[in-house]
Parts: sequence; C-alpha cells; structure tokens
Amino acid sequence: MSGGLVDVFFSSSRDVESWEKRFEGGEAPDRWPYGLNRLFDGRVRYEQLQPLSRAQTFSGLLARKRPSVGAGIAWDENVGYRMALSEPREYMASGIVWATDELASRSSPLELAVKRHALRKMDAVWCLSSAQVAPIQSWLNMEGERVHFVPFGVDTSFWSGVEENSEPCIFSVGGDRDRDTETLFRALALIREAMPSVRLRVQTSSTLEPPEGVEVVRYLTHVELRSAYSQSSLVMVATRPNLHVSGMTVSLESGAMRRPVVITGSPGMADYVEDGVTGLITKQGDAAQLAAGALSLLRDPARRAEMGLRARERVTRAHSSVRMADRITQLVGG
Repeated sequence: MSGGLVDVFFSSSRDVESWEKRFEGGEAPDRWPYGLNRLFDGRVRYEQLQPLSRAQTFSGLLARKRPSVGAGIAWDENVGYRMALSEPREYMASGIVWATDELASRSSPLELAVKRHALRKMDAVWCLSSAQVAPIQSWLNMEGERVHFVPFGVDTSFWSGVEENSEPCIFSVGGDRDRDTETLFRALALIREAMPSVRLRVQTSSTLEPPEGVEVVRYLTHVELRSAYSQSSLVMVATRPNLHVSGMTVSLESGAMRRPVVITGSPGMADYVEDGVTGLITKQGDAAQLAAGALSLLRDPARRAEMGLRARERVTRAHSSVRMADRITQLVGG
C-alpha cells in the first residue's frame, strides 16, 4: 500500500479537534487519541463516523464491491465495522478490543454477527493482547497472517516524571467495565489497617461505598492524572476476568512515570507487566494478595524505586506510541 493519505476513522463521539487543541497546549498525550497521527509517518487524515442507521447497516451488508482506491484504518471493531459498511476503502485494517469478551459472555449475538461479517472484509486486524489472537482467528475464520498482536503504547514524553510525596501514597485509576472495585476496596481496607499512615487515592465512577480513609475522585484530566501518578508511591489495579487486558493503559502510563504497578493478572497481562521486575501480578479476586503486594513495596523503597526504573525502561523501549504506530504501519503494508 503506497501513495496518498490514509484515512484514520474515529467515532463521532471522539472529539479529535478538541484533543488536538489540548495536545498543543500541553494538556493531552499525543496529537490524536492513541497516537494514531503517527501512522504512515504522518501521511494520515482523520474522519469521524456516526452510528449506522438500520438502512445503512443492511445496505453495507449487501454490498459486493469495494472501491478501487484509498486506505482506511480504525482503532477498534466498533468503528471498524462502521467503516467497512459505510465508508469502505480498497485497503482496510482495524483493531479489535472488546469482541473477545463479548463472545465469551454471549452478549449481543446479532450485533456480533454484523461485526463479524464486516470485519471479515478487513485485509488485516490487530489486537492488544496476545491472548486474543487465537479467539479472533477462530471467530473471524481468518488465517494467521491477517490477525496480529500489536503491543499497546503510550506517549512517553507526556507521561514522564519522578516527583514523589514524602508520605506513602497508593493511587488507583480506571473505570472500564472489567475493573473489580469490590476487590480493590477490600485490599485498600487491609492496607489501611496494616499501615494507617498511607494515603489512599482512587479515581473511579463506581457507586460502591469506599472504605474509611479512601479518597475518591470521579474524573481527572490528563494533566491531573499525570500529577496523581507523580505524587504516588505505587499504582494498584484490580480487574475481573477478561481477555483485552483491562488495566494495561494504567500499567504503561504509571510505568512511564517510574511507578511500579500492583495489578491482578489476566490472560495477556504479562505482555505489559513483568512480574517481580516492573510490577507485581496477583490473583484475580484475591484482595489479601493484592494488599500484601502493595505493602511489600511500600516497606521497601529501594525495591520500589528499582521496579519503577525498570518499568520506565521497558515502556520507552517496547511500549511507546511511536513504536506501536510503527508496528501497525508495518503490518498493514505502509
């Protein structure tokens, strides 16, 4: 694939223009979400797609021919299938994030069938977890060379800093549907009991009542989030079983900030956290183990600092948004 600009598609709910303005003001990482502006050495333009009407969906499903020119890229399957049905290009590629867990839960079978039909039109698809490759190949009935694992990456220039409060502080962030707030709160209660002086901060949209002494904030801007990472001693995340590696973004952002993460394991988590080297991976649903891991690092500043340094090195080497964009560009023939 060569020549011309590549169209990068986003959902209409993603305000790319505002994101660019925040980036220019130093208030957001990467010029576009996920650093997709870096694809094809910047030979890209963004397009935004509205949700499809029923008529558009049926028309797209029945279409037999694709245009003879152009290339289109979508970050995830929710945008990718819209692109394939309403704005097809000669060459198309899409990421797949959520579908493997939706398949496992048997949710929305009709919607998944539509997405499957559309995504099979892709010349290449990628996922962010090595554990998703086989399920995607099976679901789409695609041969191996069309399904790729691409490690996620973050803006290592934006996520950078070494400041740390003198008081011990644990910070937790994230609100996707696979976060396990109940286990997180139980672990934080155990930590507070063992070490009353530790500051406990959580960004979450959960309505669960937090334990005594836990500070909860509902929303943080990127700049506020960076500050929260920098003021923490370590970052802690609890998740439920999933294949899309819930918590990977936090593990990379905090790692880039030289903060080790204590996180519950899921298939693919080892793609992002090297257990005992850049962080600690614990059993899902095990609040006691999660708490014990965090306490061990709080009580050993030298080990914590070494893990943070190793985490920063790993993220800059293997998980920058520059590296991720290069991999996507290569796999789609750029």
